[in-house]
Amino acid sequence: ISLANPLKKGENEWNLSIWAVDAGRPLPRSTFLNLVFYRNGTKVPAKPKPVVGTEPSNNHAPLFDEFSGPIEIREDIEIGTAIAVISASDNDVGYGGLVRFSMWDDYFTIEPETGVIRVAGDLTELLKPEVTVLNRDVEITASDEGSPRKTSKKTVKIRIEDVNNHAPQFQEV
Repeated sequence: ISLANPLKKGENEWNLSIWAVDAGRPLPRSTFLNLVFYRNGTKVPAKPKPVVGTEPSNNHAPLFDEFSGPIEIREDIEIGTAIAVISASDNDVGYGGLVRFSMWDDYFTIEPETGVIRVAGDLTELLKPEVTVLNRDVEITASDEGSPRKTSKKTVKIRIEDVNNHAPQFQEV
C-alpha cells in the first residue's frame, strides 16, 4: 500500500478502513480492518496498527412470544399437517438476533426457521383403547445464532383426542 500523494503539512497519519462481507445466508457476515499509517520522522513508528472488528456481542437469549394452549388435535390427523406456529424474538443484532427452533419428538416436528409445528408420526399409536384423550408435553428450544449461542426452552401441551377408530370390545358380564 502506498500513498498516491504526500500527506498534507501537519498530517502525521493516514487511516485506511477495509470492510469484507461474505454472501452468507440468511445473513451475511462481515469484518473490518482499520489500518493507521504514520509519517516517518514522527514519534510513532511508520508501520500499520491493525484494528480488527468483529460481530456484535450476543447479550440476549431468545424470548418466546405468548402462546395460548393447549393445541387440540384429533388422532386421525394426517402426517405433515401444520398444527401451530411458535414464535420468539431476540434483542441482539446480526446473528445473535437470528432465532432457530428445534424439538426432539417422535410424533411432532418443528420447522427451524418458521416455528411451524407439524405432525410427524401416526398418532393412533399413542392412544390405547381405554384412553379417549392424551395430553402430550413437547419441549421446544429457541436458539440464536450468536457466539456464544444462547437458548430458551418452552413446553407446549398437545391434546390428542380419540376419534373412536378402535374396534369394539366386549365387556365381561
